[in-house]
Amino acid sequence: MSKDKFKALSARGGGLFDEKISELKNDGKADADDAKVHTFRIKQSNIEKLKNYVHKQKFAGFPYISQGEVIDEALERFFESVGPISERPEELKKKEKKRTGRRKRGGREFEL
Repeated sequence: MSKDKFKALSARGGGLFDEKISELKNDGKADADDAKVHTFRIKQSNIEKLKNYVHKQKFAGFPYISQGEVIDEALERFFESVGPISERPEELKKKEKKRTGRRKRGGREFEL
């Protein structure tokens, strides 16, 4: 997302997530760029920096900025910097889809 679009979304009171929900309600079809909940580990120090940054931005005139939007922007800039990335094999995608959401009973680790 460009900085201008990011600022415009924040200024009008809606974020990227709000925009995507509206799009889904309108046509009912999922898009490759739809927001999705994903769980992974991040260093606690980075989480605190993210929270501090978002807090600072809210008081600097972007009251509707969110942590998710900041992470999306950071990932987009990272992917632009590394260049083209090849797709994973379809077989691997199918395996990932099968195991999505399954956890080991009594544990905190995902079942592979």
